[in-house]
Amino acid sequence: MVSRFWASLFAMALLGTAEAVLAAPKATAGSELPLQCFVAAGQRYRVDPMLLYAIAEVESNLIPSATNRNRNGSVDYGLMQVNSLHLPKLKSIGIDERRLLDDPCVSVHAGASILAEMIARYGYTWAAVGAYNAGGSAARGVARHQYATKVWHRYSAMVSTRERAMAGGRGANEGAGRRHRKINTIMLQNGSEDSM
Repeated sequence: MVSRFWASLFAMALLGTAEAVLAAPKATAGSELPLQCFVAAGQRYRVDPMLLYAIAEVESNLIPSATNRNRNGSVDYGLMQVNSLHLPKLKSIGIDERRLLDDPCVSVHAGASILAEMIARYGYTWAAVGAYNAGGSAARGVARHQYATKVWHRYSAMVSTRERAMAGGRGANEGAGRRHRKINTIMLQNGSEDSM
C-alpha cells in the first residue's frame, strides 16, 4: 500500500500534473485521500509533500473528519488538525471549521500554509515542524522536539520506502538513506532542531 502510494505521488510530481490537481474533484470525509492534494499544496507552499503526509499521519492518523479539543480550550480540525487559533485568518479567506472537516484538500492546503509560516520563522528545520504543532513559545520546546521526532520517524520511513522504490527494490540507495537517517537521528538525540 505504501509503495503504491509513493509511486503514484512521485509520478504526479514528476509529470507535472498541475492542471489535473486543480481540476480534481472535491474530496469528502470517508473517501480515499486525494494524494494530488499533498503534491499541489507542496508545490504551492514549497514544502515536501511527503513531509505534509507525515504530519497528517501524526496529527489525525489520516482521518479527514478528526477533531480534538485541547487543554487550553482550542480545537484542532481535520486531516492536518488545524488549530482554531488560526481560524480568524482562515475565515478571512473563506475557510471555516466545516470546510476543514469536509474537504481534506482544504485541510492540507491550510496546514501547508501554516507550516510555511513556521518555515519562514525557523527555516526549513525540524524546529519549524515542531512549531507547527506546539507553537513557538520557549516553554513548549520539549513538546516541539517530541512532535518533530514523531514526524521525523514517519517521514524517514517514507523516504526509505521511496528510495527502495526508485532503486527498483534493489537497495542501490540504501547507503545514502542510512546516512540521512543516521544524521537526523543524531541531531534529534542531541536536541538539535537545526536541519532537515
